[in-house]
Amino acid sequence: MEPLARKLKKEKKSLLIQTHDFPDYDAIASAYGLKVFLSHFGLSSDICYAGKIPLFVRDGFLKSLELDLYPLNAVLDKTRPVMVVDTNPYTGNLTPLENPYWGFIDHHINNYDSGRDYCFRDVREIGATSSIVASYFSRSHVPLPAAAATALAVGLFTDTFNLIRGVSEEDLKAYTFLFPRMDAELMKLSVINKLTVDDLDYYKKAIDSLVVLNGMAVVTVTGISDRNLLGIMADFFLSLMEVTANLMINITEEGIHLSCRSLDDSVNAAQLVRSLTGTRGSGGGHSYMAGGFLPGQVDIKEIHAILEGTMETMKKGG
Repeated sequence: MEPLARKLKKEKKSLLIQTHDFPDYDAIASAYGLKVFLSHFGLSSDICYAGKIPLFVRDGFLKSLELDLYPLNAVLDKTRPVMVVDTNPYTGNLTPLENPYWGFIDHHINNYDSGRDYCFRDVREIGATSSIVASYFSRSHVPLPAAAATALAVGLFTDTFNLIRGVSEEDLKAYTFLFPRMDAELMKLSVINKLTVDDLDYYKKAIDSLVVLNGMAVVTVTGISDRNLLGIMADFFLSLMEVTANLMINITEEGIHLSCRSLDDSVNAAQLVRSLTGTRGSGGGHSYMAGGFLPGQVDIKEIHAILEGTMETMKKGG
């Protein structure tokens, strides 16, 4: 990270930090942590995003941090360099800017074009991008304020599903580093308060649509604009005893959004999503958590058929 700081200082640039569209806790925390880290070296930065931020994140998490995030249409200076967190430039879940991209920090190791050249790139096979940003503070001995430590702990904790999903030794080291520096009460409130009363109507419809195919909970919902809610609902169905994996199908006007979770080593979520999207759509992620998109109208029965065939092949070790 120090080479990036030196380059910014040498060129007298103010950095833009961009999250993936519809940023979750890990994306926001990583962006905030990076902003605080750079400020230690006297470098200024702003955080921008596209899409919506969930109500529970905006009115709880962001307000407690006193953090301002700017929508992409507020970016007027097209010469400012951009660093991307929790995804990478030119991927399906990020709206690209006209600005120059200097690099990215991410934990989605199979979701970027290795042929593109960046001045800074940090991609690690771990549970959360927040863990990567936390390591910058610990390795460089940069002071970490309580607010930033809390944000990174929340990002790490939520993206690893309470330290059990995709968690690595590096994530555990990061959490050990963050724990004595964070506000435990604020973290607890951020992790617990994820839903509103209005969200429960989506849950009712989702439960009514539930179909279990070969250990996979397949849930079909309509018109959920909050992608983070889709992920929260996916984790809910994954808690069923009869289920080891989950696929959320969200039908919207522009197409179908897919969110997949897996607790079964034989069911690779990223591979499954790619089989569903094929050449028509886009998708990717981790073996335990992935997402995808199919544009236009799609026959749900066709998705079920592809899903059953892919699951059967995976279970046989194909």
